[in-house]
Amino acid sequence: MNHTVYVHDKPLSFIRLYEAGSATFQERFLLVGEEMMTLEHALRELSKEQSPDGILYLCEDPDAVWRRFCKLFVLIEASGGLVENPEGKVLTIFRKGKWDLPKGKVDGDESPEEAGIREVEEECGISTPVILQELLPTFHTYEEKDRRLLKKTHWYRMRYDGQEKLSPQLEESITEVCWMSREEIERQFLPTTYASLRSMLEGYLRT
Repeated sequence: MNHTVYVHDKPLSFIRLYEAGSATFQERFLLVGEEMMTLEHALRELSKEQSPDGILYLCEDPDAVWRRFCKLFVLIEASGGLVENPEGKVLTIFRKGKWDLPKGKVDGDESPEEAGIREVEEECGISTPVILQELLPTFHTYEEKDRRLLKKTHWYRMRYDGQEKLSPQLEESITEVCWMSREEIERQFLPTTYASLRSMLEGYLRT
């Protein structure tokens, strides 16, 4: 299995060596083998001011390399929702200058499913969205108080049939909540969101 994590909003993808030909490759991506670059070196490369737009890290065993990578970080789990209404529009939030989907950390003994529903309710002011399908999780790294953190966000496709007025959770720096059509997502959301969400939503728009 191949794995992708976002470092400084840029993808670091662990690709099986003989599957490199089918990987998504862009002009400013760096293509390296594990014998050419250590994981720490790859992290430093993506941290540079003049860094590549992403790294395809070729390896014999992506699962084993991914496990080694995860050991470099403290794991934080979050959960969120890609919520659709009966018109097929998607629930979106605007926070800290970027369009986003409702999500937040998993608390205590919560399951990821429970956390995803709670975060949607709290951040958007609606109640009882229903989970339809589990989506692939996303991963990104960040630093906090001299700790290196790896956030795994569980995602769920949800359905909401209610008519409640949307209400942004201002204490979480959310200033706007709205329903967006697929066309609005492509035109307005994708250019000003995080790379990990952009990749997920581009896949959603193809369905």
